[in-house]
Amino acid sequence: MLGYKYVVSGCSHFGFAAVVAEDMYSAETLGSQVDGQTVTVKYDPKNPRISVLADREIGGRPVKQDPTWLDG
Repeated sequence: MLGYKYVVSGCSHFGFAAVVAEDMYSAETLGSQVDGQTVTVKYDPKNPRISVLADREIGGRPVKQDPTWLDG
């Protein structure tokens, strides 16, 4: 699971995306590679805490996410 932060009208928001890795080593390596990387975020203007990554890949791996995972 990778987290990302974005700011809308001066308010910070956070989102999460799943990126599949073969094992723990691959996951840790991927995390190190993408730490601090800039990503493109799409969010609901009526409810900015709901977002998805516009990027289809991170670190050469497909991104999987559902903007309502943490809605509640």
